[in-house]
Amino acid sequence: MRSTLKNICALVIILLFQNVAAQDATQAIKDAGLDIEVSKAGLTVPDAVEKAKDVGYSDQDILNAIEKTKNEGKAPEEAGSDSEEKKTKESLGGSKYFRELQNAVFESYNIVKTPKYRLFSLPPFGYEIFNNPAVTFEPLDYAPADPNYQIGTDDELMVSLYGEVQYSGTYKVDREGKINLPEAGMVIVNGLTLIQAHKKIVERLSQIYAGIRSKAISVDVTTGKLKRIKIFVLGEVRQPGGFVISSTSTAFTALYYAAGPTNQGSLRKVQVLRNNKPIATIDLYDLILKGKKDSDIRLQNGDVVYVPLAPRKVAIPRGVYRPGIYEPLPGEGLKAVLALAGGLRPDAYTEIIQINRTGRDGLVTLIDLSYRDIMSNPAEYQLENEDVIGIYKVPEGIDNIVTIDGFVLMPGPYEITDNTTVGELVDKAGGLLKIAYRPRAEVSRMLFYARPESTVTFILNLDSETDRAFPLKSRDRVIVRQDPDYQFQKRVTIDGMVYFPGYYSLAAEGERLSSIIKRAGGLKPRAYPEGSIFSRAGEGQIDVNLAKALNKTGNLHDIVMRDGDVLAIPERPATVNVSGEVRFPVNTIYEPNHGFKHYLEKVGGTTEDADRKRITVRLPNGRNMNPKTFFGLFQRNIPPGASIIVPKKKESAGVKWSEVIQSTTAILTTAVVIVVGINQLQQ
Repeated sequence: MRSTLKNICALVIILLFQNVAAQDATQAIKDAGLDIEVSKAGLTVPDAVEKAKDVGYSDQDILNAIEKTKNEGKAPEEAGSDSEEKKTKESLGGSKYFRELQNAVFESYNIVKTPKYRLFSLPPFGYEIFNNPAVTFEPLDYAPADPNYQIGTDDELMVSLYGEVQYSGTYKVDREGKINLPEAGMVIVNGLTLIQAHKKIVERLSQIYAGIRSKAISVDVTTGKLKRIKIFVLGEVRQPGGFVISSTSTAFTALYYAAGPTNQGSLRKVQVLRNNKPIATIDLYDLILKGKKDSDIRLQNGDVVYVPLAPRKVAIPRGVYRPGIYEPLPGEGLKAVLALAGGLRPDAYTEIIQINRTGRDGLVTLIDLSYRDIMSNPAEYQLENEDVIGIYKVPEGIDNIVTIDGFVLMPGPYEITDNTTVGELVDKAGGLLKIAYRPRAEVSRMLFYARPESTVTFILNLDSETDRAFPLKSRDRVIVRQDPDYQFQKRVTIDGMVYFPGYYSLAAEGERLSSIIKRAGGLKPRAYPEGSIFSRAGEGQIDVNLAKALNKTGNLHDIVMRDGDVLAIPERPATVNVSGEVRFPVNTIYEPNHGFKHYLEKVGGTTEDADRKRITVRLPNGRNMNPKTFFGLFQRNIPPGASIIVPKKKESAGVKWSEVIQSTTAILTTAVVIVVGINQLQQ
């Protein structure tokens, strides 16, 4: 039917380019002897003309288009051979009036679903993430730096010693890339990563403090105020230019400063140039679709982020979960683009995928492909720039179609013949998945002859050859469900201070926390189990004491692990935070066997507004601890990493006598001044 409709449309259009300036279009069809061809398609002559009129073309519009085409090029001669027919098509195809009419008539038949002129009305995929003006990245002077942060001029390093020696200082990297440590002298750190600088500073200080080698003294090196850098964002971006940003910024951050790429810019080949040489190529699709930032690199002073033109773009207007314009990389073809678009929707017609391709001469080529053939072929079907991928919906009137849903490799609609069985349909769909429940499949069948229409369901065993031979009828729906007893692999996450952090699959039902820690290589020497945080999906944070769990396996704290559990084990901290109503809120060096009053003295004591009765201590794992014990007579020792919080006194609802006295004094003073002034005037 599709090819017949195309032939009819072509006959109508070719007719319009004959010498019919003084004739009615309907009469012209009959005069040309084309009414026989029209009738073969089951249409009358008026029906064929009405197809053009339905989209807004009158007889006069058609004749005007003919006259304009005659003026543009020589009208085709009567077709008498293949070569003449080819010349005729080329002549007609070169006319913009012909293409407009062709698109309109073809669309009235529902043949061309995705004409090229709709390509640029689709949203280009991925660019919308740069459209939110509320998203900004302010330069952070004190942003946390990871161990691979590269140190440079104007960075500040905070060096702390604790243990037998207590010391802390902040040092700025000078123009020569050095810091000046007391007693240790100049240390060159420019160009080093934070972890390399830490190693070098420890080596230098160990020459002064022997306790460092014996581990009686520990050394911490962290960043203070960070430098800012100037970078350039050029190419196909909305606001190209130079920007001053934080030294922790990446190429993706820089693109936000430039308001993102233009619609012509590439999202998949963003380049970072350093010293006029490309050092990285970033594919933003990895970030947008997968959340992966592997290729996003930290920028250095003078770097250039360059966005080139996108060399190739294709469009998918409908039939997928994410319609839009996509930028395939070299080697990526139709399968890759369909995957980028989220795959086909359930109502997509998989018998035909149509490629609408426009050549340099303006001629449109329609290429029909089979979705199943494309997916089963290991090679990619290569697309060209500005190809439009047309995907149809399953037509309501198709009478030779069945649908299979559920746990098969390729669910969707399939062609049916008189002898198609359930087993054959399952094989067409790529077979059952491992998690499919084979003993029970459903075949849902609509009884169209019943009034009202009703549905009957057949239950089949896919392990039975008899049931696999069950014959299907048009519009049957086969449903394969998941095996209720199938167990997916369960995994937990161990982060932080273990030798092998990462994901771990539960080896058996009932595996406990201590077993997972053992599989992760155990705790590192600097691990701080008292500060670990255990969280569970749906329940949030759970109060688990890791130290107790490891001391005696199988106890209350050695919890049975579940799928999705996460345990974060921090490094043993070296400070205690004191905040709130104190003289100098600060992180102070941790000292063993001391209570909260000791740390309050170290920060200058509390302010006048401090409420000393409500002082709280927050532990590293988020729990609160009462700093006093035994009716407030004794203090608990403050652990490392804790936060001492001194709240402000609550305002009293009673009379504030200090304010009353202050106001009264002001009034009396004013009254005395007035009385003295009056007495002087009377004298």
